[in-house]
Amino acid sequence: MAPYELMATDGSIHLEERSGKPSHERLKFIAKNFRYSVWLNPKLEIEWPYTRTIGIIREILPMYELTLDGLDKAVKYMMTKN
Repeated sequence: MAPYELMATDGSIHLEERSGKPSHERLKFIAKNFRYSVWLNPKLEIEWPYTRTIGIIREILPMYELTLDGLDKAVKYMMTKN
């Protein structure tokens, strides 16, 4: 995700999706209202420290790789939230 998509007001690349709020605020809303949510990242975990927006999203939502192993970990995480 590009920094402007996450941080800028109306940062969406789609005109019809502009809400007046930055995307990171929308992610906080999702995390607050959906306790069983995670972020599946297509980037390998070894690359995460080098991208600012990944760090910001990780502060909001638990993050897992979009791999079979990552999906397994994400499901286990959400199942233990009970």
